[in-house]
Amino acid sequence: SADIRQLIADGYLAPLVSSRASAKIETDGLRTSGGDYVLADLELAADVDSITDAVARDIVETKRRHVLVFGVSVAHAARLRNAIRMAGMSCEMVVGDTPDRTRILEDFKAGRVQCLTSCDVLTTGFDAPHVDALAIVRPTQSPALYVQICGRGSRIARGKTNCLVLDYGGNIARH
Repeated sequence: SADIRQLIADGYLAPLVSSRASAKIETDGLRTSGGDYVLADLELAADVDSITDAVARDIVETKRRHVLVFGVSVAHAARLRNAIRMAGMSCEMVVGDTPDRTRILEDFKAGRVQCLTSCDVLTTGFDAPHVDALAIVRPTQSPALYVQICGRGSRIARGKTNCLVLDYGGNIARH
């Protein structure tokens, strides 16, 4: 069986590259349950104005135009969306009960929306090969969740050379 490095070398997957995120979510002291951080603790640690502002600024500065942002909760995803919009980039939010989800995803795939924020929705079963940047604004201890998130950017697409990963939760080092 082929591993990820071989699939990238053979041209089946796009390489993931990381850049230093300008903020870091503090995970010391967060409680864990079921193999991952407790949601209430994650929200307190991640949904902080200085981090949200840094995420928005970093995303706009990357000049990437097909960005997925993974937040901790619906409220967090909404605040991230609002900050990204205020920084000047088109952005929508997709969560479990988003009524116009199909239209939003079509707009994203067509390039009419540059950025999507979400929580626990776009990690599996979402196919948008042109995604060229991921902002992971949620620490996770789950290797499976981390791989699923990174997988959203590893699809190949015409004109795409790689996918930038901005990791605000220390996940690259953790996994």
